[in-house]
Amino acid sequence: MNGESIKAAYEKAANMLRDMDLEEVCGRTGAKRKGNILSLDYFNETVEVVLPEIICRGEHISEVDALIIIHYLISTGAAETNGEFVGFKDLPGGMFHYNTFVKEGPGRLSEIFAEEHGRIVSAAAGLGGEKAAFGDASVKLKVFPHVEILVVLYRDDGDFPQETYMLFRDDIINYLSLKDISMMAGVITERLNTLEKSALKTVDLMHTDRDFKNEIAARPGAGFFRRCFSCGTCTASCPVSEIDERFNPRLIIRQCLLGQREEILSSKELWFCVQCYTCYARCPQDVRFTDVIAVLREIAIEEGYAPEVMEEKAKKIGDLAQRLRHGLTEYAWFCATGNKQKDLQENLPEKLMDRLEKGLKELE
Repeated sequence: MNGESIKAAYEKAANMLRDMDLEEVCGRTGAKRKGNILSLDYFNETVEVVLPEIICRGEHISEVDALIIIHYLISTGAAETNGEFVGFKDLPGGMFHYNTFVKEGPGRLSEIFAEEHGRIVSAAAGLGGEKAAFGDASVKLKVFPHVEILVVLYRDDGDFPQETYMLFRDDIINYLSLKDISMMAGVITERLNTLEKSALKTVDLMHTDRDFKNEIAARPGAGFFRRCFSCGTCTASCPVSEIDERFNPRLIIRQCLLGQREEILSSKELWFCVQCYTCYARCPQDVRFTDVIAVLREIAIEEGYAPEVMEEKAKKIGDLAQRLRHGLTEYAWFCATGNKQKDLQENLPEKLMDRLEKGLKELE
């Protein structure tokens, strides 16, 4: 669909949604309502639909994404199903649209992951996907509360050519049309391609701990880290990453999601965080990376991974950063409010420099 067609289809669907019983919509689709806003899980993020304007809000939501979301909300919903996964050709009318579907999704995925099928697992983790046990490599993606997709890759074994399949639960046609499904296949392919290109290192999938992410999430403070979709805001905001590229918050979260337990817990980079909370404040998914680091350090200490020197220095860095933050906040407050204690205001910069000099000596 071109841009004009997408806009026309969106406006038509938006008018239908305006006339619907929103409580019924929520009950049928798994959306939640708060006032004039519907919230809905889409891949591993939560999007919002604002009424009556019908504006879709979310990170990286394109016009195509928005159209698929609105079509899902106005769908007829569940019918009798046995929960099996079927191919696009097995859906009513699927034979007639199969070539378009393959062009949008499976065909492109075969090209993207031609060299190494297993990399689709690490890429899919960025969308909240999980490894499945089919073909030579496979992942299961939850697109909406009632829409799941299974992507299965087979390599060329000499007898049969390389092939990629996208399979759907047999009730998907009650939530999305064939055209929507083809567009969704294109969205998934594009997102996986982006994640594959931005992968920060090759992951050895044979040496991962699948329960590691659950172990982290079970600890106080780290329960939201699985929301991460690798946008990179944390790394772009991090003052440590700016001066030492070895420290990469996005990579650390990816390693957690992929189960690279030993690599993370034994790395010196785990102790580089100065707990400035910049990433915490700016993360669009409320991942709370600073708390995740604290949990990872805790596990590293418990399991004997933590280098004694780094543990001690990390504590000193944290203490120094906290003292400086306190002083800077105090100074900024005096400046902003025009506080009459001029002598204190004038002396604060000197005090801050003194704190910094003493702190740096402690770290030597």
